[in-house]
Amino acid sequence: MTWQKQSNCFIKPDDIRILMKIGIIIGDLQTNRTGIGTYIYHLVTRLSARYEITVIRHESGMDIPGCKSLIIKTPFYRRYNSLLWNQWLRCYKKELEQFDVLHNPGQFLTSSNLGRHQVVTIHDITPIITPFYHFPFRSLTNRIFLPSVLHSSDRIIADSNHTKKDIYEVYGIAQEKIEVIHLAADPQFQPMDREKIFAWRAEKNLDYPYLLFVGTIEPRKNIETLIKAFEMIADSFRDLHIVLSGNRGWNSEPIFEMIGASRYSERIHWLDYVPFEELPLLYSGASAFIYPSWYEGFGFPPLEAMQCGTPVICSSSSSLPEVVGKDGIMVAPDDVPGFAREITRVLTDESFREKMVLHGFQQANQFSWEKTIEKTAEVYESILRKDSP
Repeated sequence: MTWQKQSNCFIKPDDIRILMKIGIIIGDLQTNRTGIGTYIYHLVTRLSARYEITVIRHESGMDIPGCKSLIIKTPFYRRYNSLLWNQWLRCYKKELEQFDVLHNPGQFLTSSNLGRHQVVTIHDITPIITPFYHFPFRSLTNRIFLPSVLHSSDRIIADSNHTKKDIYEVYGIAQEKIEVIHLAADPQFQPMDREKIFAWRAEKNLDYPYLLFVGTIEPRKNIETLIKAFEMIADSFRDLHIVLSGNRGWNSEPIFEMIGASRYSERIHWLDYVPFEELPLLYSGASAFIYPSWYEGFGFPPLEAMQCGTPVICSSSSSLPEVVGKDGIMVAPDDVPGFAREITRVLTDESFREKMVLHGFQQANQFSWEKTIEKTAEVYESILRKDSP
């Protein structure tokens, strides 16, 4: 067995993790986490059992038990601007260089070369490849800052093979530098007791069967296709409704105008943000989960729905086939009749529905936070081993 010298003592390679100090940038992560926030929360809380973790956070960000905090204090006028906060990190370069690995898991547009060794997680590069789905300023800042974030990182973690392909094709990053690590759904997502579902639905006035969409209300999510497909079958399923759950995003006005103009508008409901702990009830109570998104770097909602035992009908674009599996129900995002057909099939063919529910459980079991954390740890430790004499 070979031994490595560090801090005037000798350690075995297996003990590398004991000595590693990891800094993880979490910004203003809040308790009402969604999407990337869910990933950051699980990453930090689970890695803290392996390493000495310090979270680098905004003054308003949450404190995470079991982790140290490095609070980045900024002048008042910078305090509420995330881009300026990200750039302000360079004022703390000396403190950031104390970490063996500095991980940027939120794709924050930080300055380059902040730490001795840097890892960045890229969830998608849609502001670059589909700028028309984003606020122009976001696309502009990504064009300016993202290349240096990528090139200055020792390793890049991508949520999906599709995102890895995009990074390689757009930026020419060596593929061996990019590690694909799939994410997972929170363990709270599981089938709920029927009595609890009915009680919750009664409380929320959801006393009708519904098709569910969960996500930000924005053009990239392609909610228009869901509405058009619903309009094709609404007369055949007169008690069926649509429930949309998510915050209003950029350029959401045309979507709400479309809902208002629909002759079935009284059967299309927007719940805004549903508390994280109530989402399993929302998923479990749905007749089907519909996700016609044009592009996803990973896509938590379909995985959450499958884990709750709700059949999923989703777009065949980008990374979604990796999430729902080759036997999942996938339709081209612009195929309105195709979505209408598959929704009808799930609602009327009980044996097919049961088959899709079973497939969803089996597919969801392919993803776990244990796998995500183990592979992330391998990335960290490979960097330290490479750096050791």
